[in-house]
Amino acid sequence: MIKNFIQQRDIMMISFQEIIALLPVLIIGVTVVCIMLCISFFRNHFIISSVTFFSLKLSLLSLYFTKKYGAQIVTDLVVVDNFSIFFSVLILFASLASSVLAYTWLDSYLGNREEFYLLILISVMGGILLVCTNHLVMIFLSIELLAVPLYGLIGYNYAIYSSLSASVKYIILSTISSSFLLFGIALIYAYCSTLSIIDINNNSASNVISQELFLIGLGFMIASFGFKLSLFPFHSWTADVYAGSSIPVNLFLSTVNKIAVFAMMLRIFPVMSSVCSSTKISFILVIIACFSMLFGNLIAIRQNNIKRILGYSSIAHFGYILIGLLSKQNNELSLETVGISLVSYLLSSLGIFGILSLISTFSKNRERSELFLYRGLFWDHPFLSVVFTVMILSLAGIPITLGFISKFYVIILGVHSELWWFIGSVLLSSVIGLVYYLRIIRTLYSFSSKRILCNIPWNWGITPLGMIILISFVLILFLGIYPQPLINLTQLLYK
Repeated sequence: MIKNFIQQRDIMMISFQEIIALLPVLIIGVTVVCIMLCISFFRNHFIISSVTFFSLKLSLLSLYFTKKYGAQIVTDLVVVDNFSIFFSVLILFASLASSVLAYTWLDSYLGNREEFYLLILISVMGGILLVCTNHLVMIFLSIELLAVPLYGLIGYNYAIYSSLSASVKYIILSTISSSFLLFGIALIYAYCSTLSIIDINNNSASNVISQELFLIGLGFMIASFGFKLSLFPFHSWTADVYAGSSIPVNLFLSTVNKIAVFAMMLRIFPVMSSVCSSTKISFILVIIACFSMLFGNLIAIRQNNIKRILGYSSIAHFGYILIGLLSKQNNELSLETVGISLVSYLLSSLGIFGILSLISTFSKNRERSELFLYRGLFWDHPFLSVVFTVMILSLAGIPITLGFISKFYVIILGVHSELWWFIGSVLLSSVIGLVYYLRIIRTLYSFSSKRILCNIPWNWGITPLGMIILISFVLILFLGIYPQPLINLTQLLYK
């Protein structure tokens, strides 16, 4: 009995290196407990927000020590390597920016404000664990930890009908998505007898696996992930949720939520593809990618609400990035393409939603986001309009912006992989996307005596929100002209 107890104790012990590997999650977990205790005894928006900012920065800094100790396999559930560190940096950077936007928005919110940061931190924990997952059970737990706080974040401004309606819609569809994921995991487990990604890969050559039912299980999982990424035909929630939720939540949904889910798919899909030699799943993904690009851009043309436009634009962009899962060759090029595309999308989203938040803060129409409200912005705030224009052009993939480098990598990878239908869809959808992107730019520079004025202070650039906008602006231009530092950084994904 004593011998068994000693063996169990040795199994349960976690080494110092493994603690360092989990340091970002542990820091955020401790912060969540501290904020819960603070809310229980007293409420102070400034203190709670400051603690949140500090913990996210500290978690971001801790990744340096995580990288220093190298790759670590923490039990069978979590693996921390260069891949997970890269995407954790993107998640933490995006969540920090979302918190800054949230402080500006919550400053004038009349209800309880402190729980907003609590929900963001819990969701960030789920996102970091998701990019580190190495087990199907951990995938489900991490996705739920990421998604459940979003129910509250989307409907946080419950006094507004559209916000409450968006939250209810997301809850219902997310629950259905989770049931699809569970059913798919159950089918895979029934015929692989394991939930570990590594063991599934090792059993790929055995005859135990039933190809047909494995494909069905994988199909259910892809449907669930397609909902999280708002890919066609699982996109129906996107525009309504974007329009109904606040700008900080829009940014969080666009970046943290989608980057975490896509990174997880990028880790497990090559393993699943090696188990299943059939091309059916790849064919289905090509169809999803092509329709997401074309449908997202086509429907965005008809929108007059800038939040809905950005929602449909995100559908198209993750259709582009789906090339990283479709390429069966050039794995290194696939990872570089995905890394550059996600960084480009992240920086553009930070800049655009930051500008929308800045304008909303100093405008009388805080909860409205119709496109005409931005008419003639150039004539009152020329530099801000130029920054806004660069962000939009980056989303459109125009040269000298990082978005062009991203689109170029996508096309090159498509050519290497001989995905000609995909390349044709990329080119056609890019042309279609120019229609509504240029419409936004035209609105900014059009002159109208009835334009909506917003009294943005001249020193907006030295505020935390202004710094996020300017940093995104500078990086998009600098990396668009000289992308080598970002290319070197993305090469760490496969080293």
